[in-house]
Amino acid sequence: MNRFWILAILLLLPVSASAEWRVVFQSNAGTVHYYDPTRILSDPPYRTAWIKSSFAAPRTLADGKQYRSAVQKIVVNCRTEEIAISFSEYFEGANAAEPPFSKVMRPKENWEFVPAAPDSEEDFFRSVVCSAAQKP
Repeated sequence: MNRFWILAILLLLPVSASAEWRVVFQSNAGTVHYYDPTRILSDPPYRTAWIKSSFAAPRTLADGKQYRSAVQKIVVNCRTEEIAISFSEYFEGANAAEPPFSKVMRPKENWEFVPAAPDSEEDFFRSVVCSAAQKP
């Protein structure tokens, strides 16, 4: 089986199915962000991690579709304190339990790094990912 078909099959599986989610940040409005400590990896100069967000109110994608939860792979440059998103899955339900209705994969050349502003959601993610024990 060639690599294309293996990748296609893997993309059909929800990312959140086998994760060990831990709360990293919860807003007063009820939005909760989680991370999976078992999947924080080092790929110098970056570290990658999977996060899951359950939103108190629906959010809207550029195409007008609404979602209540998302699972994303983030890329963190701990030295520059910047974060990019390399993969996203969007779900209608608040717990990312059902199959996603949309997936977006961004190749490395399309990563858009943003600074993690102090006390922002991105800053909480950066702090957790950069302080985690390094895995190859």
